[in-house]
Amino acid sequence: VNKYHIQAHLKDISNAIQNIQHWVENIPTNDSFEIENNENLRILPLYDLPLSAGIGMEILDSNVSFEEYEVNMDKGDFALRISGNSMEPDIPDGSIVLIEKCAAIEDGQVGAFYLNGEVYCKRLSYKEGITFLYSINSNFSPIEIKENDDFYSYGRILKII
Repeated sequence: VNKYHIQAHLKDISNAIQNIQHWVENIPTNDSFEIENNENLRILPLYDLPLSAGIGMEILDSNVSFEEYEVNMDKGDFALRISGNSMEPDIPDGSIVLIEKCAAIEDGQVGAFYLNGEVYCKRLSYKEGITFLYSINSNFSPIEIKENDDFYSYGRILKII
């Protein structure tokens, strides 16, 4: 994108060009200013649904809307937005999590799970032959996965944004 392209698209917005020029002039030139290396950028789908809403099992294979989301990671298959505070302070409400699809998640890992019509972001735990989903926020009780539950792992959380 060159300056003429930007000017053509922003010409009707009051002071847009002047504001951009001012921002450019104020970019720090010291060592504390870092420019991200964008060589490894990839596009992942950020699905338009919260990670704890009641949704069907095939959410990722259906016609759920999504937006393209740029990431600077080699791994990861999709992204979801967190809704709720059960994983705070580590995963705040409204944050975006990058997820790597995998059917099996190891004990202690945080993942995205489907359970009886609901989708959760929780820590998986196995204790004495019983599977539990735990919240990081101690105000939430563990969820026991029972034998007849409809339970599925979408994948493990790779990164929190």
